[in-house]
Amino acid sequence: MPNEQLDSKHWHKAIIGNVSCNEISDQIMHRDTPEWVKPILELTKTGDSVIELGCGTGTLSGVLAKKGRSVTLIDYSPDTIDFCKNVFGCAGLEASFLVADVLKTLSLKENSFDCVWSCGLLEHFSDENIVNILKESKRISRKYVVSLVPNAYSCTYRIGKWYQEKHGIWPWGYEDPKKSLSRLFEVSGLKKINEFTVDIKKSNSFLYPIKPFIFSSIAVKLLNMIPSILLKPFRQGYLLVTVGKK
Repeated sequence: MPNEQLDSKHWHKAIIGNVSCNEISDQIMHRDTPEWVKPILELTKTGDSVIELGCGTGTLSGVLAKKGRSVTLIDYSPDTIDFCKNVFGCAGLEASFLVADVLKTLSLKENSFDCVWSCGLLEHFSDENIVNILKESKRISRKYVVSLVPNAYSCTYRIGKWYQEKHGIWPWGYEDPKKSLSRLFEVSGLKKINEFTVDIKKSNSFLYPIKPFIFSSIAVKLLNMIPSILLKPFRQGYLLVTVGKK
């Protein structure tokens, strides 16, 4: 379904795959802090409340909980929320969970959280829907709204995405990578907007499905040998991070 938005069942299957709650729990508790969660950690401190819109496997919120943040996870898939509850149970971490549609007004009070954030969410919606999500995010936030979406400037991600779509193996449905979300953040009433990209190695990994595998594997290894600092001015990270202040 490369050009369609996935329903909750298909999305849960695409996100979770065959991974187990114990495997995700192990990632949270014993592996290095993922690049994707570092921007949220840098904006918050121990005890701050954070809410993730579209929580996926719960890995990133799990890391935030491990680092002392008070976390809430939202997803429109009940199966995904149940999975994340089990993940947090396996890890011995506390969190609040809510099944909700981010396109609708959330049953949460204004100024409820220090940081409202999402990763891999906004790229699946139209600009009009993105603005609505951001306005609702601003309403329930006290300080920050943060989005992480695929970066349209990332060459290896774009090549890998094109190849997978062409061969019918793209699992994520409609996905529109972004060069910037600054304008939409401004339209939503957010201020002091900052943008940057993260995780070049993940971007390179999108080449792996390209066949023959031996050549794509060699290409990825060679690209990963290039120091990230040299590529930073070219914005080649997989994810575009947009930070707005209330």
